[in-house]
Amino acid sequence: MLGPHWDRQTLRWTDDPGQWNAVHLHEDDLYDAGWETDFSIEAPADSGIYAVKLEQDGDAFFVPFYVRPTTPSTRVLFVAPTNTYLAYANEHLWEGERGETHQRLKADPIRLDTAEELLQDEPRLGRSLYDRHADGSGVMHASRLRPLTNLQPNHWNWLSSGPRHFSADFFITGWLEKAGVRFDVTTEQDLDERGLELLKHYDVVVSGSHPEYPTEAILDAIEGYIHAGGRFMYMGANGFFWVTDFLDGGRDAIEVRRGYAAQRNWTSHPAEVHQATTGKQGAAWRHRGRDQNPVFGIGMAAAGWGRASGYQRTEASYAPEASWAFEGIEGELIGAHGYLLGGAAGDEMDHADPARGTPDGTIVLMSSRHEDLFFPTLDAVTEVGPGQAGPTNPAVRADCVLVRHEGGGEVFSTGSICWAGSLGTNDYDNDVARLSTNVLRRFLENRGSEQRSAKE
Repeated sequence: MLGPHWDRQTLRWTDDPGQWNAVHLHEDDLYDAGWETDFSIEAPADSGIYAVKLEQDGDAFFVPFYVRPTTPSTRVLFVAPTNTYLAYANEHLWEGERGETHQRLKADPIRLDTAEELLQDEPRLGRSLYDRHADGSGVMHASRLRPLTNLQPNHWNWLSSGPRHFSADFFITGWLEKAGVRFDVTTEQDLDERGLELLKHYDVVVSGSHPEYPTEAILDAIEGYIHAGGRFMYMGANGFFWVTDFLDGGRDAIEVRRGYAAQRNWTSHPAEVHQATTGKQGAAWRHRGRDQNPVFGIGMAAAGWGRASGYQRTEASYAPEASWAFEGIEGELIGAHGYLLGGAAGDEMDHADPARGTPDGTIVLMSSRHEDLFFPTLDAVTEVGPGQAGPTNPAVRADCVLVRHEGGGEVFSTGSICWAGSLGTNDYDNDVARLSTNVLRRFLENRGSEQRSAKE
């Protein structure tokens, strides 16, 4: 951070490190709780998501962990967006004036889970990257070496009025299980360390509902996998957005700076945008020239926490190259149901935009329309004015797309965080789950036929 003698001429600390010679201490920082080991367990042999359940006086707390595969044993890999879980861990956006502001953006009243009640009782557990310190400065670091109160499989998120992040991603893994698809599980820490070498053994890679915080190595791995012919299912929205770096070799904590553009909860000083860990520019990846649209076909564009909607099929979805995705599905409205805001299209949403790099030939399968509690994000507009809310602004929408890249790689992008919650409706027997399964099976079929042709 800036020292007292900044000359106002230099913005990058790497150009003159002596001007960034201050240390900022906060009373609510916590990097490592420093607890001693009380007991240990032997991890299961099979790759998956597990938890240790701690109980006392009728209360329960889960300590989740992941078992990665020693060797790939399936064709499908689920990448848990663990950096997103960490970024939101122990967040306090529901309290005070900021909570009141969020309430005006919601259709449902704010309901706090036991996770938030625990934070009220134990503020020493630290804050999230969405919060400000007690002195008003933004939180730039988040560590997993402390109790993470909302990293619970049954957590109810106050903003989405249902599961979100870690708890919502069980709808995705639950859908895979219900579809009878065996899959391995890995984390973003693993992907940052192993890169493309980790992904290349799988025919299809499936994301979580909100993979918002990738490192450069994670982006490189995913893009390299797709451009080498891999199939990727982006099962959410507002993904691959913020520049993120690990603080140490153990990948126990991350650094994120919010910059002074894009949708954000606090603003960086113009001379404190570059990462302390790498010296490279922080904030949004699109401000580093790595937008989401060229790879995934869609990018962050709108948000709202009113009543979520379904998607309307487009004319393009009936063409032979796309209609297979809707086999067994009747009607033009898809996903008018769900455990998150009541529909498949809502919360944070992405849409296609050729001006931001959506590739030629991208097929928009479905699009949504929204009520007046949905708005464009700050970086999706150039100026503020009336008539920008959902009912009068066609840009406030989610797009579900298919993208085929040169080299044979294919991407299916859902365009909404709420998609995950709609997978689980009626015990996974619904149009959203069926469409997702159709895509997954086609991706597996295409990848398998390509590999057989290559061997021949």
